[in-house]
Amino acid sequence: MTIKKQKQFFACLKTTYLTFFILLSFVFFSPLSGFTKAAHSKSFWLKQDLVIGQEGGDKNLVLAGVENIALDSEENIYVLDRKNFRIQKFSPEGRFLSSVIIGRGQGPDEVSAILSIAVTVNGGIYVLDREGRKILIIDEKGNFKKSFNLEFNATNIVSCSNQELAILGFYKDLILHIFSLDGVYLDSFGEPFEVPASYAKYKNFPQLKSPKRADFSRDSTILLVNPYKYEIVTYKKSKVDGIISYKSDFFRPLEIKERGEGMISMVFPWVSALKYQNKLYVTIDDLNSDTPNQLDIFEKGKFVSSVKLKGFAYTIDKKGRIYCAEGEDVPQVVRYFVQEGK
Repeated sequence: MTIKKQKQFFACLKTTYLTFFILLSFVFFSPLSGFTKAAHSKSFWLKQDLVIGQEGGDKNLVLAGVENIALDSEENIYVLDRKNFRIQKFSPEGRFLSSVIIGRGQGPDEVSAILSIAVTVNGGIYVLDREGRKILIIDEKGNFKKSFNLEFNATNIVSCSNQELAILGFYKDLILHIFSLDGVYLDSFGEPFEVPASYAKYKNFPQLKSPKRADFSRDSTILLVNPYKYEIVTYKKSKVDGIISYKSDFFRPLEIKERGEGMISMVFPWVSALKYQNKLYVTIDDLNSDTPNQLDIFEKGKFVSSVKLKGFAYTIDKKGRIYCAEGEDVPQVVRYFVQEGK
């Protein structure tokens, strides 16, 4: 073989290897490859099923602001209309049933400010007064029964069984606390979340050691979202049952801003984690009314897709429908089916 032919042969061989390498790279690294697609292989959309709330007319349907949504065993819908200091009860079809007015003040049946509510399977209502550090107990007929005081600052309450209430807040170096439905303290568990080194000088602030909300699923799982990173911690029977981690540019961790003269402000991520069968629906509030929120969908602990969400999902029913608070000018409760496919 002449030198000229040898050069032609090696040039051809080089081109062949280069082409093969490019094709191989495309297979392994292309967004269309099976490796990436396996992590994000499904599409979902939201099908509106129910709307509660209107601009005018019946005052029972005019909401000043939806701050929480809960369900009982009959899937009646309880709406915390915090600015009106009331809880509105609706049937599963959206028909108004009753209203519970919460008094403002310092009395045993009054609150300074409603922060959270929980509803038992029988329709009993629990109202958290954070400033008063107490919880009001209201029976299924809407009558005030009693209140009980807390020895710590709570941020959220959830009904975690027909006999118990879970209260979120830093107390006894733990963040989840179980009370009977009559207000008797029973147990505490849940390790505080670690404050990042960048906020080391604030590490002893109790409010930085837990998120602002907790969620509870029908299979007796309590779900917490780490305020410093996208991580969902699940508890069962007072023990950590699992941790789901994911990276997302949409999730913004807790931020501390110094205002001068020793004053600071804290911006917490507002996230809910709603479990339905083998799926987990995580709503991340963008904290900006001009842009939509995001609903991340996980299946068997793995991220599969995201959809944009106008409001914030507070709870989920037996059919897997999510209940969202939407609207600024006309606050509403909107129920959606989460549909898979185009």
